[in-house]
Amino acid sequence: MIGLTRHPETSMHRLRPNKRFTAAFNLIELVVVVLVVIVLGVLATVFVACSRRTEGVVECASNLKELGMAMTMYTRENDNRLPFAFIKYNRQESTTWDILIFPFINRRNSDIVSSSSLDKGHGFLRCPSDTIANTNEAALPRRTYAMSRHSMTGTDWPPGANNNTGPGLWWSSDISDGEAALTNVLSSRGSIPAVRLDMISVPSGTLLLTEQARADNVMFDYSGASIGHSDPQFFDAGSTNANPYHDGKFNYLMVDGHVETLLPTEKPGMWTIRPDD
Repeated sequence: MIGLTRHPETSMHRLRPNKRFTAAFNLIELVVVVLVVIVLGVLATVFVACSRRTEGVVECASNLKELGMAMTMYTRENDNRLPFAFIKYNRQESTTWDILIFPFINRRNSDIVSSSSLDKGHGFLRCPSDTIANTNEAALPRRTYAMSRHSMTGTDWPPGANNNTGPGLWWSSDISDGEAALTNVLSSRGSIPAVRLDMISVPSGTLLLTEQARADNVMFDYSGASIGHSDPQFFDAGSTNANPYHDGKFNYLMVDGHVETLLPTEKPGMWTIRPDD
């Protein structure tokens, strides 16, 4: 058997690396690494943004559930009557749903004048995704939530079969304001009517509270305290985005206490107390 011999110079020549090929390969590797880093950075940014939006939805829903429990406790202590969305007893005295349920939000201290209780209540009354600024620096902190409204008139009681409004009564004693004439009702009835739980035949499908993000929605104030089906749920004069949070959806607390995240037009029947909508 004839042995094969390898010429030393030929062997060394074959093992010598191609400098041009190595430089080109390293450049391609570098480009790939940079592209991978960019893609991972974009994905991380998107993930963080989505996580924040998800956290905002979850925390907002948790706020509404807490407010729902406070509503339930108020109702139990008031002969199954729901709180008013807004009621104006006279030109000096008025109250809103958040004033009425505030002692049940802040169970340890019902004094709403206390700064600590206001801080706690404000936490429940403001969605973390609602970043609209307060237009009145002297006013109380902003809230996000509003009660589904039923604007009362002197003859619109009890709500009839064709009533297309919610359970949050909006009463006013000031006839000149163009709203309900509470004084006329009191003169004939002697007491202020309120929506009772037994008047709502489908609690799981009837809206109680939802988001109304706007600059004038301030704690304990009638502006923004109630909302109707046709009212905008987000309004920021300084924003070009119609709804910058919750991916176009809002959280809705139903009378039975559960919360749904929906598009504003997704469940139109929830805005009324009618059983057949």
